Amino acid sequence: MAEKIFSEHPNWNNNLTGAKKLIIGTMPPYDVCINKKDSFDFFYSSTSNYFWHILNFINKDNKTTNIDKKDYNLTDTKERIQLLRDNKIGIIDIIEKCIHNQNAKGNPLASDEDLLSIKPINLIKILKENKSINAIFCTSEFTKTLLNIFYAKSISYDKEKKKGKIVFREIDKVYDLYILYSPTKKVYYLFKNRRDKYLENYRNLLNKN
Repeated sequence: MAEKIFSEHPNWNNNLTGAKKLIIGTMPPYDVCINKKDSFDFFYSSTSNYFWHILNFINKDNKTTNIDKKDYNLTDTKERIQLLRDNKIGIIDIIEKCIHNQNAKGNPLASDEDLLSIKPINLIKILKENKSINAIFCTSEFTKTLLNIFYAKSISYDKEKKKGKIVFREIDKVYDLYILYSPTKKVYYLFKNRRDKYLENYRNLLNKN
């Protein structure tokens, strides 16, 4: 049986002051958590992740789909943070600590479904402290599932069960809710012939006031 290994979120300094949109992810890759990967010290640093490439493209060229014409990736963490602030976006991960399953060779498995014994962050506290947030963007259906599991006593949906709304009863506030397409290379290239649909999903993140 494959072993399991513990990791803790790097807990990057991410100032949410003034943020109106909150991106909620799961957990960085294991190598990033234990600082063994040559990457920048911030969210979505994996070389297999196109998050910053996508976001910067939309920020610079919001009306076309020519995203593959050049590399839009940002090379400086300060630039990434400034891009978020300019668009009133905050980022957090829902997992504070967890166990990563490993394969037979001892390598940690990368999928969200291989994260076990999860300890979540205190999302209610974060939302109460940042009242300007009015929209939540989950990076996957799995993230939304974790929300429903760990905050079941706090979450409700509107009476008509309309999509795109979530209510945190303890805060007495309704938030717009979006599910982002995965920014991994694999999913990104699955949409190669439907790039307009893929980018429209992310434009919600930058266009919503």
